[in-house]
Amino acid sequence: MRVAWGLILLGMLGVSTAASGSGDRVGDLLFDLEVGRPEVRMAAVRALGNAHDSRALEPLQELARNLAEKSDLREEAILALGKLGYREAVPVLRDIALNPRDKDDVRIVAVEMVSRLDRRGSVRELAERFEDRRDDDDVREAILAYLDRADSSRALPSLLLVAENPRDDDDIRGAALDLAVRLDRARLERTLENLILARQDDRDVRRRALELAAEDPAPLVEALIDVAGDAGDRDEVRLAALGALIAAADSRADETILDIIADSRDDWEVRVRALDYFRRRRPSGWEETVRARATDPKDKDTLRVAAFGLLADRESESAREDALRIVSLASEDDEVRAAAAAYLGVVGDSDSCAALLNVLQQPTRSGFLGLFRGGPSPAFQAACIRSLARLRCSEARDVIDYLSRRSEELEVKKAAREALGQL
Repeated sequence: MRVAWGLILLGMLGVSTAASGSGDRVGDLLFDLEVGRPEVRMAAVRALGNAHDSRALEPLQELARNLAEKSDLREEAILALGKLGYREAVPVLRDIALNPRDKDDVRIVAVEMVSRLDRRGSVRELAERFEDRRDDDDVREAILAYLDRADSSRALPSLLLVAENPRDDDDIRGAALDLAVRLDRARLERTLENLILARQDDRDVRRRALELAAEDPAPLVEALIDVAGDAGDRDEVRLAALGALIAAADSRADETILDIIADSRDDWEVRVRALDYFRRRRPSGWEETVRARATDPKDKDTLRVAAFGLLADRESESAREDALRIVSLASEDDEVRAAAAAYLGVVGDSDSCAALLNVLQQPTRSGFLGLFRGGPSPAFQAACIRSLARLRCSEARDVIDYLSRRSEELEVKKAAREALGQL
């Protein structure tokens, strides 16, 4: 009796009974867990997790589920159960993970230990818990990580339910959508279509749905056309829809793309992106539409530059006469004139050589005041030099040689020196 009271007293004082020489280390640790001071109990929990003794299972489970205990001690008990490795602990750990009234940090550790002991057996319960948007985001992210490791299509209905819920957290929805794609891409067509067409939904979620649609756009072309052609929709969403349509290169989109490019009231970035469609397809009327944009002085300069670039890439001669006029017209923007000059370097003829050389013979801009004196900009001059070299315009050699030595603009001098090697 004296020995028993002595052991209790040692535990109350925080002295580990493992030093008492009983010979039963696990028994001593369990005694410390029962009556020791906080730091002794914490040390006992950690030691029991490494003991690999089934006697520790029930006491650790009891501690883990006890809401009256401090969170840090419960977390250590949960970790210890994971280290012990007994699947019998899974129901207790799962109950903790599923309990919305428990502490978030405790639940997260419980989810992680369920993942260690029960890779797939708890998919249904945790997937259903994941659906509740009132739960803490960190807990739901831990559950999502478990579902990811489980790699089970049984989680798919819950993932799609979350992904399509516009009242849920956008980051959670995006992560759920990504995992759903990895689990079963073939079953996502309806969800992706719903997200793409949901005009009032979060733009990042819709944009992510469109990025996924671009990986296999054929089944969703009609929805993509609907969004891309809607000038009232968000521009960044329409740009993503256009990216998917470009990947699809489907003739059903031809008319919509042509209309977008022709509509001067539409956003210029959307129209520039739409031009890339013609790098994959060349529907009837594409040349006329692009030439009209390149040569219209009322249109956005950036769009005109992109249109000339596309015509050059396609080696279309449809805008050659217009390009000659634009290169020679001082009232035109120099970026557009430079793009027209580059275009002539691809489709030009002897008339192009004369027009480009004439630009190089004009007085140039220099210094701050040069901005107000007219004359070709350095970028425009450099474009003319490169096109003259590409067209092998030998009559321009003397002027280019002079510029390679005497020009004050590094961009011009560099282009001239490179051109001399081609002439």
